[in-house]
Amino acid sequence: METGAIHSAYGVEVSGWDADSCFFVEKAALDVDTLGNVVVPLRHALRVGSLVYLRLIDSRFGHPTFPVPYQVLEATPGQGSGAHRATLRRLRRHC
Repeated sequence: METGAIHSAYGVEVSGWDADSCFFVEKAALDVDTLGNVVVPLRHALRVGSLVYLRLIDSRFGHPTFPVPYQVLEATPGQGSGAHRATLRRLRRHC
């Protein structure tokens, strides 16, 4: 899946269950590509279709932020000791 060039970055906390079904929480640099998808490098491998939560940790906002659910669209394994790359899409409430 071609996602286009990355054009912004934010500090986030990512949590959820990895590809080994182990719960994890880690900090990462969130990037947004030109298609509006979120891209994060992670130490944990994720499965396509799984659910993770992102919470902004950037202090510029000056108020607490809450975790927001995202679905994994693409999960690229890390090369050697490199970070895995996950492309995510924000889930919307269905009322």
